[in-house]
Amino acid sequence: MEQKELFNISAKDSQVAQVKEYSIENLGDIVYTPNIVIKNRDTLEAKVKELLLSVELQSQLFVIYLEREILKMILQQIVKLVKMDIFVTYS
Repeated sequence: MEQKELFNISAKDSQVAQVKEYSIENLGDIVYTPNIVIKNRDTLEAKVKELLLSVELQSQLFVIYLEREILKMILQQIVKLVKMDIFVTYS
């Protein structure tokens, strides 16, 4: 079995504002840089929210589709119950 080495890391000031860097304990100048670039997406988020305000999320066609899907699920459950002889009828 391969043994893993664990190292402590700590945040380090980066020369590039959008890149996070971490120094690794006991490894000198070796730096860990995750494959993630830090970006400020506040403007993008605001624009997307503004655009979504104009979208009608519950159009009539969508409501009809959902009603059909729900009805299908109910009917499937009834069929399962009938097949299992759990469906009881009263006279």
